[in-house]
Amino acid sequence: AHTTVGAVATAPIAITEGFEHLDWLRHIASPGADWELYLALLLAGLLFALGLWTRVAGLALAALHVVFAARQPYVMSGWAQLYPAFVVYLALAPSGQAWSVDACLRRRKDPTHRAPNTFSPWALRLLQVHVIAMYATAGWPRFAAKAWLHGETVLHAAADTRFGRWGLDWHALQPLLAAATYYALLIEPAATILLPLRLTRRWCALGLLALHLGIELVADVGMWQFMMAGAVCAFLPDAWFRWLPGLGKHESTPASAASGETAGETAN
Repeated sequence: AHTTVGAVATAPIAITEGFEHLDWLRHIASPGADWELYLALLLAGLLFALGLWTRVAGLALAALHVVFAARQPYVMSGWAQLYPAFVVYLALAPSGQAWSVDACLRRRKDPTHRAPNTFSPWALRLLQVHVIAMYATAGWPRFAAKAWLHGETVLHAAADTRFGRWGLDWHALQPLLAAATYYALLIEPAATILLPLRLTRRWCALGLLALHLGIELVADVGMWQFMMAGAVCAFLPDAWFRWLPGLGKHESTPASAASGETAGETAN
């Protein structure tokens, strides 16, 4: 990683340690074994996407991703380091209860089977805490960076040929890009305060979704924006997603009925 960054003198990216200490593939001399592990990675990803043996497949996918990401000389986008943790949270959560082969097999075995109305939200809480920590570590240090304070960061990202998505004269749009820079400068550190509060949580989450989709529109940084947008949805009320097939309105438990909330809303 250090060699690659040194070859790109203008890289405006901090040199940090990733998974280098987990580069176990260097101990494998057989190319055939590398291919077998890679095929296992693809298989785990397919099974996790289909929801077959969801928990086992998700944990295997996260572990294999770490092994192969550690072998990369330099990963330009931070999503490769963030991805395994998010997959682990999903694997530990009740992710196979809807839209999955596991759920279909349970209903086939027992036609009366229904997903439980309640669940232990600790995996969801881990994801939420991780997201807030991400915004804290990324957002607050920016107040010491001149490019952010001068409203130039989005311009640099959009005009950079490594990340820019469009070949436009971005300097002509400097006032608009400066406004976008200040929006990002304020909302990410503010998220560390607004997301934990029930009163401001959903509106802050919507603002963050707009931020990440806007960045994706002007810059190409791999899967980062899609991952963060998906994670931010964990802060939205589950009632907003009841229109999705398989995630319809559940009956409230006696305790939640008394409080006017469903189990999922209580978790959020």
